[in-house]
Amino acid sequence: EILDSWKGPLRGTHDFVLPGGRAVEVKTVQPSGTNVTIASEDQLSFDGELTLHICRVLDHLSPDSGRSLVSIVSDLRQGMSPSQIDKFELLLSLEGFEDTHENAIARFFENQGRKAYDASAQGFPKLVQSDLPHGIHGVSYKVDLSSISDFARDE
Repeated sequence: EILDSWKGPLRGTHDFVLPGGRAVEVKTVQPSGTNVTIASEDQLSFDGELTLHICRVLDHLSPDSGRSLVSIVSDLRQGMSPSQIDKFELLLSLEGFEDTHENAIARFFENQGRKAYDASAQGFPKLVQSDLPHGIHGVSYKVDLSSISDFARDE
């Protein structure tokens, strides 16, 4: 079940950890974005298969274009059982989401596309703890999206 795999709200290193030694990291950028911020030296480090999803999302203040987070979350709830909804609500609350929060209501998002990249491939540009000098940790850095185009994978 995908809700059991969603580790981000629980402050997991990766957004999703799936069965079979797979993990998924999701980053959003504006359509014209050229880089993504990686929060730590552990975020793109995984012993199995790690996929980095880059989602290009346009942020609007008008309901004429895009959908509010409240609308998106409501649609997701539709296909869930009562116990799944309870778990979903708990995970959303840990992320700070509330149906009544102004940003959830007054901002609208439009999906402009998504690409997946094999972040576990040899040569993928990333920092990992074992590559850092002793005593260095808590590193945040940016990855230039043009540098990962060779690592794109089909979905």
